[in-house]
Amino acid sequence: KSIRSFGGKVNSLKGAFVSLGTILAGGMIVRGLKSFVSGSLESIDAVGKLADRTGIAVNDLRGLQHAAVITGSSAASMAKAVDVLQKRVGEAAAGTGRAKSWIERMGLSIADLNSMNPADQFSAIADSIAGMSSKAKQAAATAALFSRENQQLVNLLALGSDGVNKLKNEFIELSGGMSRIDIRRVEQANDAIARGKIAVRAMKDEITIGLAPTIEVLADTTKDWLVSQNNGLSKSVAWVQTLNDALVIIGKRINELTGLWDLFGIGVK
Repeated sequence: KSIRSFGGKVNSLKGAFVSLGTILAGGMIVRGLKSFVSGSLESIDAVGKLADRTGIAVNDLRGLQHAAVITGSSAASMAKAVDVLQKRVGEAAAGTGRAKSWIERMGLSIADLNSMNPADQFSAIADSIAGMSSKAKQAAATAALFSRENQQLVNLLALGSDGVNKLKNEFIELSGGMSRIDIRRVEQANDAIARGKIAVRAMKDEITIGLAPTIEVLADTTKDWLVSQNNGLSKSVAWVQTLNDALVIIGKRINELTGLWDLFGIGVK
């Protein structure tokens, strides 16, 4: 009787996981799409947020990031440099900070620089650095305005505004550019994934709670059955097949759930 009861529970559990498969199918499609655009969602979202924070135009920022990569730095360094420059120009305008004396020594007006957008600031600074008499001075000025961490940008700055703009335009020609509306769509997708994390985590918790009693029954019934089997296994072939079929389906669903957890950044341990 206990075996028949357990078989009914196993079949019920199997049915629940079969139904869950229909739900997971949509999640797997989303997972595949996210894998296809891996990295792009995050990087484009970051560009949009930096553009909003600093006032730099999206295509100017992406063009500068391209120029940084071409000249031996990185897109990440350029993003950090834009942030640092805004802080240091702001400090200089307030009469403080280490960049103030450097801006003055470079022949630039702090007031004019403070009124420019970040892309124009970069161009003005590039022209000044390009005109310096030594690589050492160029490197020191770059570190003072953009931080030592982003000092590799000196290669780009040394090209002057003409060289910087040439590389920016190259990027626009290659990529076609991107509008703030385009980036907003990506931000909305990332926001949807963030909300999805909450919903998926809740589903994971509910499944765990729902499985707990069945796991208990599985463990206890299996133990009792093993103890009671003194006449061979021939009478239990049907039960074993039922258990096997259920475990195959449950295993498949668990693998799919693992993929769904991965999609939303929720580890399975």
